[in-house]
Amino acid sequence: MPDSSMPDPVLRAELSGLLDARELVLLLDYDGTLVPHAESPELALPDPPLLDLLRRLAERDRTAVHIVSGRTSEFLDRTMAGIPLFLHAEHGALSRKPGVGRWNRRAVPSPIWQQAALPVLAEFARRTPGALVEFKETALAWHWRGANELVGAQRAEELHRDLMRIMDGLPVELLWGDHVLELRPKGVHKGLISGALAAPSHGKKLLAAGNDRTDEDLFEALSGTATTIVVGARPSAARYRVPDVWSLRKFLSGILDSAS
Repeated sequence: MPDSSMPDPVLRAELSGLLDARELVLLLDYDGTLVPHAESPELALPDPPLLDLLRRLAERDRTAVHIVSGRTSEFLDRTMAGIPLFLHAEHGALSRKPGVGRWNRRAVPSPIWQQAALPVLAEFARRTPGALVEFKETALAWHWRGANELVGAQRAEELHRDLMRIMDGLPVELLWGDHVLELRPKGVHKGLISGALAAPSHGKKLLAAGNDRTDEDLFEALSGTATTIVVGARPSAARYRVPDVWSLRKFLSGILDSAS
């Protein structure tokens, strides 16, 4: 893992405040936040140090760790197996508690719109070497991280225009991410996860971390009630910023180091 120093003194002071919490709730994005992006989503797997960090955080007294991701429930089940985490898949469309095998599914519009969108996404992937389509239970995503940067960006703009026309009037929204264009059910976003968690409770403190547009919904929902951290240089509503995945892991490790 690259060496990263602890984030700036202001964020270090924020860490001290979190350690005093009677109840600490962590809401963490996955791709680009806990692990670096990869050309294909299936290649962005959690490494042993990350799994150890998450396990230790989840087993820390008075601490709840939530992974709030755009990934599928199958991916999170497979890669986070055996760790007592709260898991939220597909931006909060599906959730499950630690030790519970069954996923709770949020009421979302019927995914019948996928039948119209999927052939279009597949055709653009065929025309763009290195691009791929990610199929989810409630959403679809078109990734171009593995494509030529200029060609991929141009095709993504073309695809966006076509989908805006095809999806007009359907309960779907298009969302730009980091080298990804995603179609998700309208009204489903990470901010929905914050509801009960953000309810006032004496001594409870929340921390949310993410890296792209999908995480802004969570930051905005928690505005004024949580420590929010964006990973990377993109504009954000988050209160704090760290430069990369490794710096965030260092910060999270500080929760354990300070408690030992």
